[in-house]
Amino acid sequence: MSQHLSGDNPEIKDGGYADSTVRLYQSALRSLYNYHEDLNVEPEEITLIDSPDSKVDERDMFTSDEIQELRENCPNPRDRCLLELLINTGQRIRAIQTLRIKDVNLEEGIFYLNDSVDGLKHAEGKRPLLGAKASVRRYMDYHPCPNDPDAYLLTNIHNHNPDTEPGDMLHRGTLRRRLKKIGENAEISKPMNPHNFRHYFVTIAKKRYGLDNDQIRWLIGHGPDSSVMESTYSHLTDDDRIKTVEIDSGYREPEEEDSPLTPPVCTICGEPLENDDVACSVCGMMYTPDAKATQEQIEESMYEAKGEVENEEEESLDTVKEQMLEEITSDPELMKALAKEVKDQ
Repeated sequence: MSQHLSGDNPEIKDGGYADSTVRLYQSALRSLYNYHEDLNVEPEEITLIDSPDSKVDERDMFTSDEIQELRENCPNPRDRCLLELLINTGQRIRAIQTLRIKDVNLEEGIFYLNDSVDGLKHAEGKRPLLGAKASVRRYMDYHPCPNDPDAYLLTNIHNHNPDTEPGDMLHRGTLRRRLKKIGENAEISKPMNPHNFRHYFVTIAKKRYGLDNDQIRWLIGHGPDSSVMESTYSHLTDDDRIKTVEIDSGYREPEEEDSPLTPPVCTICGEPLENDDVACSVCGMMYTPDAKATQEQIEESMYEAKGEVENEEEESLDTVKEQMLEEITSDPELMKALAKEVKDQ
């Protein structure tokens, strides 16, 4: 498309095509790849030439209330699993679509990107499930073949199609239709495409939880040299600067913000949660990136302290560690303080 614009392609007239003409070609390519899902190209990642689409429109971002409405209007556990994976991981739809049962480790709260498929932009390795863990676990009770490690995670719950088998991968078109249905049920008119949830996750990770650009790039599957945070999400940096200036100038009071990834009730034990809770005070379920960082920092500190108790038996150390973790995660105020310290560092 760049060669169409510049005229460098030998098949293109001297001087190239006009911006509007190239945009028509790009729009046609998007339509082509939306139809031919088997070609493994993400249509939304084809940038249109006049580029407002390469920026995030803040007016399309979901609010905390809208996220809760979407959760409450999922028609079945599989759709809730799909929604929570998009909300809590920021992954491309291709990454979510191709997850197999063996790629998900619920005990550790992680999933492995399926690097045997195309369309992941070279992203690989493991990522945290965060708040999606409970919904994945619940959905597994409804999965048609939960004991088949090679079965795809998102599949037909009730298979009425003679051309597919239980455990087969759902098409991206089907996943998009399920998201649209959830939005219709919740009466939310904002875009329900997978990329809007990806943008939502990045916005929350940056603005609410203070993750740095390198951490966010890693979480969503971009390489360290990617300029996505400086281009697509440049408005987040602008917002931070405006807010800082307003606070320093006395026009805005510092405020405690809600946690958009925290549900009103713990999805593991049913304990009511406050908007700013980073973890459940009863079962310790972690819901936010900063809570995950807090837990990792705690565990790292405990392992570092191992040298101070070399004379203790290994089992004794593990017991102490478990007791300390239980005591810390059962104190919501301490969890908040530790999360704040991690964020400040």
